[in-house]
Amino acid sequence: MKNFNVQGGQASEQYTQYLANADNDADIMFLEADWCLNFINDDAQTLPLSELGYSDSDFSDIYDYVVETGKSTTTGALKGISWQAAAGGFCYRDDLAEQYLGVKTPDEMQEKVKDWDTFLATAKALKDANGPALSATLGGVWQVYSGSRGSAWVKDGKLVVDDYCTKYAEFAHTLYNNEYVTKVSQWTPEWTPLGQTDDVMGFFVSTWGFGDTILTAAAGGEGGATFGKWKCVVGPSPFYWGGTWLAPAARINNKDLAKQFIDFFTTNEEGATAYAEKQGEYMSNKKVMEAIIAKGEYKGAPVLGGQNQFEVLNKVADGIDMKGKITPYDAIIKTEFSNAVNSYCDGTYATVDEAMEAFKDGVAAQITDGSVTID
Repeated sequence: MKNFNVQGGQASEQYTQYLANADNDADIMFLEADWCLNFINDDAQTLPLSELGYSDSDFSDIYDYVVETGKSTTTGALKGISWQAAAGGFCYRDDLAEQYLGVKTPDEMQEKVKDWDTFLATAKALKDANGPALSATLGGVWQVYSGSRGSAWVKDGKLVVDDYCTKYAEFAHTLYNNEYVTKVSQWTPEWTPLGQTDDVMGFFVSTWGFGDTILTAAAGGEGGATFGKWKCVVGPSPFYWGGTWLAPAARINNKDLAKQFIDFFTTNEEGATAYAEKQGEYMSNKKVMEAIIAKGEYKGAPVLGGQNQFEVLNKVADGIDMKGKITPYDAIIKTEFSNAVNSYCDGTYATVDEAMEAFKDGVAAQITDGSVTID
């Protein structure tokens, strides 16, 4: 196995450099959601899963969005599949929710954050009561809100800047400037320690984030200040965050072993079950996850104090819809949009219109091959 020991877009760059040498081996490529199409859309780098002997029916139990994300947007061929359904939810401090909102159960909390209007009203109520920020970061909110976009960012070769964009910009501005979220950025050293204070009620967390990456770290680790005081709900909108797709490399030299590996984590019910229960990850195989939930033996991430997050993520995963919404430019566009909105929130831009122009300028600077028209 070749491990580049880098994250995010850096991995994509390292892959490209590695694969430029025809002598370098590759059988299965691990591709992150944000940049997987860089390779899935390139027939010189990846093969359709059908070349390993798969048919579409083999993945009938895999969540639809996982299958859609693994398809080439140029040919429609399925070229990658993920073992994860990286669905997420809103994780909140149950003691703070009871203190400031009178909430005693996750069902009651879900009613307080069931949609974005209600989320905003609850954030205001907390602020008015001199309570904590409802959510830790604007970045977390955007991760969820971006999943509710109704159409693709690029249509007929044109960047789509619509009411969705301006509505979110105003929503984010309200959250930020009323201190309904903190001014801390995700992935900074100050981020997860917020969970050990009473200044923040919640974090948006994906399936991989219940452990040390986000929530357990936010609680201070096992035995930490808030460990076991967290609960999880669906939140305002279904979303997924991250995930890794397994794609056969075009230069593969052992298709049988590659298929066995992919089988074990996706279509093999015994393998997927063992991984889910051991790692606490929500798997892409819906049949497997529903069987685990029905069996009732898995007790959930310890940080949740007895709640099984799989029951929540099962509801979320069913609601994720990416059909017709995926483009090769999504990572660039979403980053540029988020940057522009953040700059509007912090006062760099005085108006939404200025922020949207900056967004378009940012996309134009990143996509220079003429494949996307920007009005």
